Amino acid sequence: MPHLVCGCCHGSTAAPIGLVSARGSRRASGGAHGRPTAEAPRATPNPGVQGYSPPPPPVSPIKGLIDFHTHAAPDIFGRAIDDDELAALAASRQMEAIVFKNHVTHTADRAWLVRKHVPGIKVFGGITLNRAVGGLNPQAVEWMWRMQGGYGRVVWFPTFDADNHVRKSGTAPSGLRVVDERGQVLPEARAILKICAAQRQFDVVDLSLAQMKKAAAMGGKMELCALLMLTGPDSPLEWMRHAPRIPLADTAARIKAVGAQHFVLGTDLGQTGNPTPADGLQMFVTGLLAQGITREQIETMGREVPGALLMS
Repeated sequence: MPHLVCGCCHGSTAAPIGLVSARGSRRASGGAHGRPTAEAPRATPNPGVQGYSPPPPPVSPIKGLIDFHTHAAPDIFGRAIDDDELAALAASRQMEAIVFKNHVTHTADRAWLVRKHVPGIKVFGGITLNRAVGGLNPQAVEWMWRMQGGYGRVVWFPTFDADNHVRKSGTAPSGLRVVDERGQVLPEARAILKICAAQRQFDVVDLSLAQMKKAAAMGGKMELCALLMLTGPDSPLEWMRHAPRIPLADTAARIKAVGAQHFVLGTDLGQTGNPTPADGLQMFVTGLLAQGITREQIETMGREVPGALLMS
């Protein structure tokens, strides 16, 4: 799968969904000199005003779903909304749960606080093993897990400090590794995985289709993120132009090839200038449905699999 610009767990997404009428369409108008045209205006599935986005659906398209990957303020990077606002928006769309991610600090305590402030939504946190928390630090994982409330559920291996990430981005000659030069898992990584296994946590990594199938056969669960629907050389945000934009058709093909039961849906959204996680998830889900992914498969990836991981 391609690289996510934030260096997070990798997944595939696709081009954004159009929110306006097709290019070249227009309202029917009268003929020359006021004479009526021969054809009546064609019916449109949009019950609102032509050329504008339709009214809100009677039932939220993302009702009951879980966004496994969101970003909010406070943070070291620009975020469009804060923790409470993100949770309130998800609750207003009748989502089941969200997961807070931060690259430099754990978010288990923030999940506990937001649950007090925002009713109607389950909130979880986790920890990203960058240098800010000591890198591959088993104790950081252990203490995150023990945080009051028990809402720290996800462990991400290094993101922007990862060896693979810094080498490809050119930000450093080397970074944090999970395996050694021979491909053997490092002792620290094994210790972290043992903690995760004991607490029913899991890890997500960048995989090819063949690797995804192998991981699925071993019981792995992999995250598909919506962020890449906005990346690419024509992105309006400069920092997102170096990553490719991945068609939704490619994402749908991966789901069909590997099986929806092996995936969770996330957005990786929340950055200043990007859609909110709730809007991004709705765009992602709507696009996948248009590519032949069934509502049952959406529920599997967006509710059943992540729900079992977070709330078991």
